[in-house]
Amino acid sequence: MTQRTRIGLFYSYGPHFIKTVRSLRETHPQADITAFVPEHFPVELLSGLNISSQPLLPDTGRGRAIKKVVTIIRAIRKEHLDIFVVLFNSPRLQLLSTISGAKERRCRLVDGRELPVRLTLLSGIYHTAVNTVVGHWRYARIWIHVRCTRVHARTTERRSNTTGPDNEPY
Repeated sequence: MTQRTRIGLFYSYGPHFIKTVRSLRETHPQADITAFVPEHFPVELLSGLNISSQPLLPDTGRGRAIKKVVTIIRAIRKEHLDIFVVLFNSPRLQLLSTISGAKERRCRLVDGRELPVRLTLLSGIYHTAVNTVVGHWRYARIWIHVRCTRVHARTTERRSNTTGPDNEPY
């Protein structure tokens, strides 16, 4: 007796989630598919597709505490998945797929292409850390620029050097 394939799909706020769910069901009609979705996800969207859902992700805008991340990883690993699918090719999602423990890891893109995730644990941690540092650095640079740039300095200087029709400065 052969064991049924166990597939996990990690929800991301993208336009192709339902399309990916349908595609997975069509290509794997006998598989056990679990969608890891937000806590208040409308599960009726999955009705008729024979897909179970695990509402364990925090809703948008709520913080991602380390404790919640560990809970998510444990829930995914507990499923002993054969295939784990993420919806975006980001370092964080690639790292999650690496930690998932699935034998096969894939990324389903918006255009329908499916790419294998080949990221190792160490390179995933490295890329995630670098992207986080670079993102914070860019945000700080923009914040400083917005807060500290003198807006009227050039226009005031230009106006003092310009004279009007009466040879009077503007």
